[in-house]
Amino acid sequence: MLGTNIISTGLIGWKAWEHRKTVQILSDKGSGAGRVERVLALLIESGAVYCLLWAVYLLTAFKVLPGAGSLIVNTVMIYVSSIYPTLITILVGLQRSQCERYATISRDMEFVQAHDERVATIQR
Repeated sequence: MLGTNIISTGLIGWKAWEHRKTVQILSDKGSGAGRVERVLALLIESGAVYCLLWAVYLLTAFKVLPGAGSLIVNTVMIYVSSIYPTLITILVGLQRSQCERYATISRDMEFVQAHDERVATIQR
């Protein structure tokens, strides 16, 4: 499990780095972090923390870190490993809703011209 998480986090980091390079080349503006970059950064950071938790779990499982802490780590990992996907989904969703909350529309309202000149009326 730890190996899969390390590889996945590394691949997401590589993709984020490529995306950032592409955006800097194609964009005339500064390198402000967009929504995609924030989501990728969130995935990288949470993946690194999750890998660290798995490394500590493996150290306690192989009795490298013995003591009362191993019981706590074993108990915590049961809950963390089950809630992790849901937690990441919620964090990404919260970030998206906060971005949309502060977004403003910079276009004027435009009306579409009707193709038919006839106007429907309701008779009573």
